[in-house]
Amino acid sequence: MQSSCTDPLLDKGEKFDLLFADVQLGNRKEGGLMLGKLVGEARKGTPVRYASGRTLTDWMESPFVERSAFLPKPYTAQQLTEAVAELLRAE
Repeated sequence: MQSSCTDPLLDKGEKFDLLFADVQLGNRKEGGLMLGKLVGEARKGTPVRYASGRTLTDWMESPFVERSAFLPKPYTAQQLTEAVAELLRAE
């Protein structure tokens, strides 16, 4: 399936097991949500772990993709490891 995005990893068919994206990525308020949507469309079933310093209720109107979850900041290395492992184990 050809991706309609301009991300080189998706366009070249690079393989990855999970996307980890901050909701507020770069200069865009919802850049991570947009990236998650692109990955969700191009690679159906790819788990996405969103992170943000804002509370989940601030983003409840935002479209998280299937097989995604939210990790609030701040988090420890152990919490991050467990959060990623949880999504990778989920089927």
